[in-house]
Amino acid sequence: MNFFNLNPRTIAQGGADFRKYARAMICGTYDEAAYDEAMQRRGGIVSLPGAIIALIEFGIRDPEGVTHGASRITRCSRDTVKAFLKAFTGSEPNRHLFFLSGGSLTVHRETRLYDLPETIFAA
Repeated sequence: MNFFNLNPRTIAQGGADFRKYARAMICGTYDEAAYDEAMQRRGGIVSLPGAIIALIEFGIRDPEGVTHGASRITRCSRDTVKAFLKAFTGSEPNRHLFFLSGGSLTVHRETRLYDLPETIFAA
């Protein structure tokens, strides 16, 4: 399964299997305990904004172990990214949690800006 070729429908159909795969893409392991440990090392990234931060800061690791950074992620559609985040976090993305504008990501309740080469999506 390749995240970059997925669409919201195939992500939804993947269910728990995709959620497991999403975790592996973020931290490079399918093991839930190892995933939790990796997230703790990265500052407890467990919330929906945190998942976005993980995507931007750490990129996505594909099954071959290659990590794709933000520039690759920006080619995804808004709906695909939202579906990925829903699979990753188990909750529906909320437009109040994040927005992207002018190539920078602002995460609400986090006062950080991430400069990106292009806009991923705007909520």
